[in-house]
Amino acid sequence: MVEIRILKRRSLIPVEDALRVFLYQFQRGSLGSETIRTDNALGRVASEDIIAPMNLPQQNRAAMDGYAIRSTDTSKASKSNLVTLEVVGNVDIGSVPNIVLSPGQAVTVATGALVPASANAVLMLELARKAGRSKISTMHAGAPGEHVARIGEDVVKGSVVLKRGLRLKPQDLGIIAALGQEEVRVFRRPTVACLSTGNEIVRHKRKLLPGEVYDVNGPVIRAMVREIGCEPIDLGVSPDDRKILREKLLTGFNRADVTLVSGGTSVGERDIVPEVVSSLGKPGVIIHGVKMRPGSPVGLACVDGKAIVLLSGYPVAAMMAFRVFVRPLLAYLQSSVQEPDAKVRARLLTGVRSHKGIRTFARVRLRTVHDGFVAELIQTSGAGIVSSMTEADGLLVIPEIEEGYRKGKEVEIILLRPMEP
Repeated sequence: MVEIRILKRRSLIPVEDALRVFLYQFQRGSLGSETIRTDNALGRVASEDIIAPMNLPQQNRAAMDGYAIRSTDTSKASKSNLVTLEVVGNVDIGSVPNIVLSPGQAVTVATGALVPASANAVLMLELARKAGRSKISTMHAGAPGEHVARIGEDVVKGSVVLKRGLRLKPQDLGIIAALGQEEVRVFRRPTVACLSTGNEIVRHKRKLLPGEVYDVNGPVIRAMVREIGCEPIDLGVSPDDRKILREKLLTGFNRADVTLVSGGTSVGERDIVPEVVSSLGKPGVIIHGVKMRPGSPVGLACVDGKAIVLLSGYPVAAMMAFRVFVRPLLAYLQSSVQEPDAKVRARLLTGVRSHKGIRTFARVRLRTVHDGFVAELIQTSGAGIVSSMTEADGLLVIPEIEEGYRKGKEVEIILLRPMEP
């Protein structure tokens, strides 16, 4: 069993330990499920194993255009020994063959047509020549089962076709359709309440007064929620007022599966969010401060079985903490795993410094060269510099065991945008 330690305010904990302790608070796959049309299931997560109700194919079918044969009739065929067969019929796609082949006989079949029970192979059209009005000859020795899609070759009745927790891709919808299922059971989309905090934060409905800034985290976080197939709930902006903040958090807590609040998570006098969150229920904030940069002020809370994540007010730090903690949380609640990031290998044009023991997320530009990619560190990259993300093509994650990387080292880059090789 995992030992749970309720950590003091701002005591930093390694990223993997923080995530492990945080997820331990919740039940994997705890979201409810619903039945939806298969056509609408792309990107949704299967809430139960999908069991094949039948074999695929249900009958032996021709895998090639040609002739259904008894393989023994061509077993002695060779370049020096042409074998001649009599064509006694034709099997159309969709028809049920009632032809029984005698020795030396064949029937014409198209790809996908049922193979007569008396045949056990298909001779490809290209391997046969006309040898008369209703005869063919071949030098090919057909093997039993050759070019025949056998019963259950694709899927066996009763087998698990797709497992619970799988995020459904187009190919998955294809096999569900092939099994004749128009509906599928999936986890309900997680709902995520998003709240920005700060006396200086305003929405884009009026001009800024001195000291004010527009809400950046709200649009960014809601977009990140949508990007991973979840439903954001906009709680607006709360000033640094305990009563208003508590009311908005309770609204989110009651309406959503997960609540995200940005700003007010550090250690200043106005950073009241951890205190207010912990007042909502037990155990409250369990982790406050993680060994990552940017994003170290992140807070992870559990209130009466629901997750609340406290993100930094700095947009870049909030985005990094979302990637590290919110994405895996939302996948975990659906008994799934987060989608893998697209990555490329690149050679560093400059050295990159880091602090040992801290997981660092460096923003880089990528450039194509003759043998792959090179990566250039974006120098102006503070946690509040939004342009460091818009200018970045990718992220270089420097693990805790490293103090940085030297110039010329080949590293792995997480792509933020598609790159043409």
